[in-house]
Amino acid sequence: ASAARLSGAPDVPFWRRRGVVGGHLLSCAIGVACHEFVSVPMGTPILAAPLAVACSIVGMQATRTLHPPAGGTTLIAVLGSERLHELSFGLLLPTGSSAAILVLIALGNNFVGRRYPTYWW
Repeated sequence: ASAARLSGAPDVPFWRRRGVVGGHLLSCAIGVACHEFVSVPMGTPILAAPLAVACSIVGMQATRTLHPPAGGTTLIAVLGSERLHELSFGLLLPTGSSAAILVLIALGNNFVGRRYPTYWW
């Protein structure tokens, strides 16, 4: 969703670079924390999934990094496979680098006539 929106509606405030990178990183961290501290002790993600999404939204609003597709990132961190859960907070590295690559590609559109917002934050 982030890639499509960055290309299709680059002027919408939700698609600021700060929101794309920061929103995904914050949501990933919250999702991993909810998995580790809620899902694992309970043995089920039934409470951790909605808690993670709600906390991610509040966290993104508090840090001004609101990015709606990051809600999916937090769910992936909670509901993902066992192999994904083994990464724990190491999941932040591929999440952050993927979000940064999306922003760089969107900035690359500036060279072909599409204007990605010139404001950084």
